[in-house]
Amino acid sequence: MPEVAEKKLLKKLTPILDASTKHVYVLCNENPERDAPIILIEGNRENRIRGNKFKPYLNLLMRSSIFWNGDEDNKPQGWGDYEPGKRLIRYYDGCTSLFPEDQPKERETIEQLMNSTRQRVFANGYLEVFAYEPMLKLYLDYCSYNAESPYKVPTVNAIFKPINPDMMAAKEEARLDALEMALELAKAASEEKMFIHGNFLGVSSADETTGNKLTPKAFRSSYRKVATEQPERFVASYDDKSIFTKYWIEKAIEGSEIRFNNNLAVWKSGNTICDISGLKSHEGKVQKLVEFASLSDGEEFLAQLKALYS
Repeated sequence: MPEVAEKKLLKKLTPILDASTKHVYVLCNENPERDAPIILIEGNRENRIRGNKFKPYLNLLMRSSIFWNGDEDNKPQGWGDYEPGKRLIRYYDGCTSLFPEDQPKERETIEQLMNSTRQRVFANGYLEVFAYEPMLKLYLDYCSYNAESPYKVPTVNAIFKPINPDMMAAKEEARLDALEMALELAKAASEEKMFIHGNFLGVSSADETTGNKLTPKAFRSSYRKVATEQPERFVASYDDKSIFTKYWIEKAIEGSEIRFNNNLAVWKSGNTICDISGLKSHEGKVQKLVEFASLSDGEEFLAQLKALYS
């Protein structure tokens, strides 16, 4: 790698070049819970005891293929003028480039360098890389074993991912914002909107034990619980008009207000709604009606539905 490029790389990777700058990577897959978990009984409480979260020991592979799609603004450091496509990268202690074309060509020399390279391992799921190992960090960020590598070959299974405190904090902040909004919406929703949206989210309208229909108050309690469990989905779907259109259509079909006659969807009066040629399944026909209702030609159909059920 040219000296200028190497200096730029070191500046990018190690803004504070000292041993206290540490980057951490974690395995993607956790160990499954034990088939026969140990249960501790403390009073009336039962606690599941699981084994280690991750494999205790996993070697980091020092060779990987990567893929570049030709985006010059995001070209990997050291790629040079090579054509876009799949290439090999290889790390060994002391390397100044990850690309074999810029590394020693003699097979014996490379084998010697690879064999003398200290093996890095994920100990109990984690691997730490310090600022004084910029090429190792670059390898970890580029290689296809990294789930978040911009150069990942899609067919290569991801093994690990970087721990990014700022990104994790941003995601958590977004989740909490969605949670706050979801709870506000769940509390303020009208009964009609609550029942229709709750139905879409899978909220049961009947008590699990007695089978009795839930009162609006009891239903809202379950509705708010879903808001806490799936805040992002709750907020994203809250104002989705197609959910309500689909609900009204299903209700109209159930009540025989809408019928399917050969290749047509019709009102019970016989007036045509739209053509459903080629559609066999109930879901397909319903979806066709939902799509029709969103078009300018379906404005009258949608108005009739609203008049019936809203």
